[in-house]
Amino acid sequence: MAFGERQKTVGRVLRQAREDAGLQQIELARLIGKTQGYISKIEGGHQGVDVLLLYDIAIALGNEPAALYTHVVAEIS
Repeated sequence: MAFGERQKTVGRVLRQAREDAGLQQIELARLIGKTQGYISKIEGGHQGVDVLLLYDIAIALGNEPAALYTHVVAEIS
């Protein structure tokens, strides 16, 4: 899977996790100190996510960071 496709897959997984947590983009953005537009770019596959941001997102969504990471890796593998 090419980098761009993997980035889109990461965005899709994170969008689903956010929706499963019952949060809007703006709510997640506030919890992690980002803008709604930034979250939109991540979920659309236009903005990458480093491990520290993934950790913050997982915590904000009430997920175990390692579990969210494992889910992301499973989807891009």
